[in-house]
Amino acid sequence: MIRKVSKQVVQRVSSLVARHELFERQGERPVQPPLPPDAWSGGSEAATVEGPANEDDDDPTCRVSDADDIVALLKSGPMVVNHWATWCESCMAEVDVVRQLADSIDVPLVGISWDSFEDGDLAKSLQEVETVVREQAMTWPHHLVSGHPDDFFSALEVEPQQIPQTWIVGADGEVVHRIHGVIEAKELPKIVAQVKKASA
Repeated sequence: MIRKVSKQVVQRVSSLVARHELFERQGERPVQPPLPPDAWSGGSEAATVEGPANEDDDDPTCRVSDADDIVALLKSGPMVVNHWATWCESCMAEVDVVRQLADSIDVPLVGISWDSFEDGDLAKSLQEVETVVREQAMTWPHHLVSGHPDDFFSALEVEPQQIPQTWIVGADGEVVHRIHGVIEAKELPKIVAQVKKASA
């Protein structure tokens, strides 16, 4: 019976991988995708975290925000939005370059953390995000997404549903350019020019 159940699990995982293209194709830059939404243990009801994080200290802002909050945030553009998670190796590999980008632009950089997509535990995810943000000196505001991943993907028209990805948001709040995958240092001048154009 154990063998039968194990075989069914393997077949299910293989099916999910094939359907959602969870792994990059040969030759693509490494991208760390989230787990498929149906694997999210929080289901349609998210855990709650009482009160905003870091109200009284000097750490970068880390707060829990749902899809509607983030849609409203984008409308306050111009800005650059970096989607990431602490469990995403590719995201962590680009932190130094994202930091350089933040220092090179005249508009806000905002981090959108997908950490809770892995297990739906907001309290645990918020603690992990705050720890990494502090350790990596990611000195820009961060929003931990709450709610079901499908709601977030739908509200923000996220495609592909993989991280890292970086968005350039214009003055009118519209996403004018999406960068999928790791940002490399040699790409920074071009990105900075795109940000200036979008914010004009």
